[in-house]
Amino acid sequence: MAGTVLFDGIQCVLNGWDSYRICLDHYDGSMKADKVAWMPEAIASWLSDNRDVIADEMEDMLEDILNAEFDVIIEDGTLRAAAEKMCTIQHFCEAGQYQKVVDMIAEAAAAAASAQPSAAVATEVAYVEPPTTAEVSSSLAAMDIDDSANGPDAQESRTDPDGWEVVSRRRKKKH
Repeated sequence: MAGTVLFDGIQCVLNGWDSYRICLDHYDGSMKADKVAWMPEAIASWLSDNRDVIADEMEDMLEDILNAEFDVIIEDGTLRAAAEKMCTIQHFCEAGQYQKVVDMIAEAAAAAASAQPSAAVATEVAYVEPPTTAEVSSSLAAMDIDDSANGPDAQESRTDPDGWEVVSRRRKKKH
């Protein structure tokens, strides 16, 4: 029971960890499925073999695995949070408080379900057809665009010896 609850808790933390999921989404290695299945097992096994793991040790271990197996370095601060959750799960399992881990998993599942957009929200999104070329042309023709450089913010340009166009702001003459 302890090993299963520990594994399920670790799996829950990994599934809820956005940075880890993004890492998996962008990983194209040939053994992706094997690594995804292996990682929670390896973490649960390591936590089972080592008592009273602290967050610093867990964070270092996660960082090493992600770097070695997925060639990723996560620097958004979520690595520490995931390590702390995993250590909490380990401590509950060591103390025989399996129901607390099961409750954590249920809460995470409920939070994930409420974060999913509902079908009603998804159906309210409407596709807006982009304007046609004719509509854009007629809109541009209707605009009053003055191409002359007579305004106070007008710019003058000249070409430097290297062939670059130099643009500078003309100053309004005082009368």
